[in-house]
This record gives sequence, C-alpha cells and structure tokens, in this order.
Amino acid sequence: MATNISTNDGFTLKINPVKCLGCLACVMVCSFHHTKMLNPYYSSIEILRDDDNATIRLKHYKVKENMHYACDRCQGEKRVLCIDICPTEALYIK
Repeated sequence: MATNISTNDGFTLKINPVKCLGCLACVMVCSFHHTKMLNPYYSSIEILRDDDNATIRLKHYKVKENMHYACDRCQGEKRVLCIDICPTEALYIK
C-alpha cells in the first residue's frame, strides 16, 4: 500500500489490530529513518502486545519522549515508510 505523506496537522497513524502480525517491521523502518540504525527505542511508534488479552495496539509519538523520536511523517522520504513496509496493510492514516 503506497500512501502519500500527509501535511495535515491532524495526521494520526492508526492500526487495525486484526491485521497486525506484530512483526515490528514498521518500528524498525521508522528507527532507521531517524538514525540509520535498527533500534526500536529510536522509533516514533511502538507496537504494544498484550498476549494475556490477545490485543495489539499502537503508540504513536507526536513529540520526543525519552529516546523515541517525534513522528515527522517521514520528512525527506517519498512515502510514509511504516505504512509502506507493513505486509498486511495494518497501518493507516486517519
């Protein structure tokens, strides 16, 4: 799924937990965008799995928090990378 980068201030990244595999490809590509390293602590998103309740949810950092970078909508890239890399199209912009 190729999604154009939004310039709307209301940019919100969402996840369809039914489609998400929990593979973390989105997290890794985001950290690589920011630092050129594959380190989930530098990503603007987290995939939070609760295996006890069989749920998956997304945490989207819009401001820098600890080591997590603020989401910049993949500034300098042609696409929003986390959406493009998702093998099940679980991520989307709302």
